[in-house]
Amino acid sequence: MQRGRCDQPRNDYNMTLFNEKNRNEEFDDGILKYRAARADCFSLESNAQRFGRVTEALTDTLTAYAEGAKFSLETALTCRAVSSYLREKFPRDADAWRICEEASLAAILKSCDNISLTDARLLILDLPNLLRLPYPAVKEILSAAKQVLSRLIDHDKMNVDWRDFFEMSYINDLLNIGG
Repeated sequence: MQRGRCDQPRNDYNMTLFNEKNRNEEFDDGILKYRAARADCFSLESNAQRFGRVTEALTDTLTAYAEGAKFSLETALTCRAVSSYLREKFPRDADAWRICEEASLAAILKSCDNISLTDARLLILDLPNLLRLPYPAVKEILSAAKQVLSRLIDHDKMNVDWRDFFEMSYINDLLNIGG
């Protein structure tokens, strides 16, 4: 209403006119009864097919990494999150998902070598999720995260980004308390 009418050069749209045109007194939920039918008709793949597609994409991505493909930190973090989700959702196949999760952690560690500032902040944000995992690579990721955090602190200090500097310093202190 505050923007006015698109076909008028001046805004003569007032509350009286708005109330006159705003006609929503009758509640109609008739479409809700078609929700299940619509889902059946328009869902092109079953849950099993969807699961298969996600699993295939995850294994293809991790296989490409194992064969030397370049890997972004965001892709590695996504693969780790999907692997963790699948391990919890399908405990019967937990060993297969654990292998995917470990491969994802290796990719995360590798991506810390030449990490950008944006990716460094992304890593710091996901660090609590990573540190909870029971794999040996987590200690190496913690060590790499401390180095990344040190670079972030130096960058924030040089660029007088004090709020980020204090936040990163606080995270650094927390990480050093734990070991």
